[in-house]
Amino acid sequence: MSVILDIAVSHLRARLRQTLVSLIGIALGAAFFIAVAGLMQGSELDVHKRLVDNSPHITVTDDFRNAAAQPAAMAYPDAALDLRSVKPKTEVRGIRQYRQKLEIIAKTPGVRVAPMLSGSAILTFAGQQREYR
Repeated sequence: MSVILDIAVSHLRARLRQTLVSLIGIALGAAFFIAVAGLMQGSELDVHKRLVDNSPHITVTDDFRNAAAQPAAMAYPDAALDLRSVKPKTEVRGIRQYRQKLEIIAKTPGVRVAPMLSGSAILTFAGQQREYR
């Protein structure tokens, strides 16, 4: 084993410049790898914080409500009617007594609760219109 070690040491001494360049290259490569790994971990935490924590995992909505009964439909129940300007069945006008329901859900351990509005809006500023969803 000492013969192998003697050959290695004599080789390293004979080529000192190549040895130093190789060691510096290895050190820079390891430092770069550690820096990139730390950057990726920080980016992962940032993405998790911005996207996952800000969007709900469970959304509670109200049941679909039927449109109000129209006077023509009540007066002529068997007639062929074409009713216009009636809100669609998928219209949800909000959850009744949402504050009490939020309090009940918030009592569950490990659960965070927040009311949320969803929909789209059009913002007009400086002659430009942008739609946000």
